[in-house]
Amino acid sequence: MCREIELGLSRKHNIGYIEGNTLRISREANDWHKERHLYGLDIKRQGVLNRGEVLQKLKDNPHKNIMRVCKFDKEWVWVEYINGVVFDNRSQWTPKTDQEKDCYLMSHLNRLGCGNRTKVLQGIIDGVQHLHKIGIAHTDLTGFNVMVNEKHEAKIIDLLGAMPLTKKLQKLDDRLVLRIFEASLTEPLMNIKEYRVWEKTAKNIGIR
Repeated sequence: MCREIELGLSRKHNIGYIEGNTLRISREANDWHKERHLYGLDIKRQGVLNRGEVLQKLKDNPHKNIMRVCKFDKEWVWVEYINGVVFDNRSQWTPKTDQEKDCYLMSHLNRLGCGNRTKVLQGIIDGVQHLHKIGIAHTDLTGFNVMVNEKHEAKIIDLLGAMPLTKKLQKLDDRLVLRIFEASLTEPLMNIKEYRVWEKTAKNIGIR
């Protein structure tokens, strides 16, 4: 017995199927074109997904802050089902059904405020560093692609568009992490612990 869930408007096949502790989603990823990309990059993600080397590497190298890839075939990918809320859903599509609202209407920022964000922000850093260590770039890191579970742990999701790491894509991931941090400054202001985590991260990747 499985339950359907909507995954978002950017996917051609945007229905996933919850099967126990896993979520079955279609094996697809959108390519990025430099004319429309925020940083002017061409990223051919579907071809990499078809070859499967990044999926296999994710499956073989799990991390507590990364959505686990359980298995995959030519049509489907089975990933860890995360029962939580998105970290930051601002500037995203408005959910319409009760099922969508359960996951997307309430973000971690709105629900828990600044005091519990430090653990999540550090988890995002740890997850991204793990991806880069094993030679993978996420390519689409946003507050909407980070879930927060009931233990206030960050889980980076939407990994079907991940790519082999290059200097350009590492820089892209680093910039996007900083955008997540900077956005969290405003909802509400960071406490001093969070600011120090953010400042250290910015210095480490050469932006501050």
